[in-house]
Amino acid sequence: MAGKKALFVGINKFANYSQFTLNGCVNDAKDMAALYKDLLGFKTTEMTVLSDAQATKAKALFDYLFLRTRKIEGRSIAENLAQELRLDLEDFTKGDQDEFARYVDMSQSNKMKSIMADLRKTEWQN
Repeated sequence: MAGKKALFVGINKFANYSQFTLNGCVNDAKDMAALYKDLLGFKTTEMTVLSDAQATKAKALFDYLFLRTRKIEGRSIAENLAQELRLDLEDFTKGDQDEFARYVDMSQSNKMKSIMADLRKTEWQN
C-alpha cells in the first residue's frame, strides 16, 4: 500500500494536569507502532510516535494533517477538514495556535501553509 502513514499518541503524564498520571499509555503507543511494523509492514519512516511532553494538541494536529496523503485542492481546507475529521479547533488556545504555526513554518510544506492560512481565515479568527 503506497503512501501509508501512522500516528501513535501515548500520554502518561499530562503537562497541565500533574495530579493525573496514567500507566502504560506510552508503552501502548510504542507497542502499536511495533505491531504495525511487524504485522502490517510499515517502515519506521512511515510512523510517528508522540509521547508525554511531545504530544501537545498542536503537534498531534500538525502530524495528523501533515501525514494525510489525500489531496486537498479547490475548496476551503480548514472548514472541510474540521467538519470531516470532527476536529474541535475552538479548543485551541492562542498558544496552541502559535505552536502549530511554528511547526508549519519549520516544515516548509506548501500543503501545511495552505492549511494554516485557511485555519486562520475560517477557524482561528482573532
